[in-house]
Amino acid sequence: SLLHTLNTLGYAEAMIATNRADKEKKSFQGTDSWGPKKVSAWVGKLDGGKYAAMADSFHLSGKMLGASWINDIVKRTEAAGGSEADANAIYDAFHKVKLQTKKRGSTASTRKPSTNAKFLKGKDGVIPALQNLTMKENEPPMSH
Repeated sequence: SLLHTLNTLGYAEAMIATNRADKEKKSFQGTDSWGPKKVSAWVGKLDGGKYAAMADSFHLSGKMLGASWINDIVKRTEAAGGSEADANAIYDAFHKVKLQTKKRGSTASTRKPSTNAKFLKGKDGVIPALQNLTMKENEPPMSH
């Protein structure tokens, strides 16, 4: 039935999106590729271990730390017993490392095009197989 077909195509679309996210994660470079353990360890070793007591509160990926607002970092640091000055030092040091690794090679220039590009090139971003399966508002589903 149409409902089952739409369900199957929806599932296939979700699988493609998940696969794409996994491939993009593999393309992360520099600090963006750091996992939560590496970020926490880096904070713990920063400035000769000055922030070791706060390191466990930085259990997030390098990608997430790089995208965090300074106020979020201040909250994490203060919750772990640190100060706003400590948060700023950690934040600034991380972004300095991030900038240094970015100068060595841009992730945008090394990212490969999606292998699903042909499949996903439909009108308005809709998978071509779904373009003709749209239902009008208040139209009952087809039955056998």
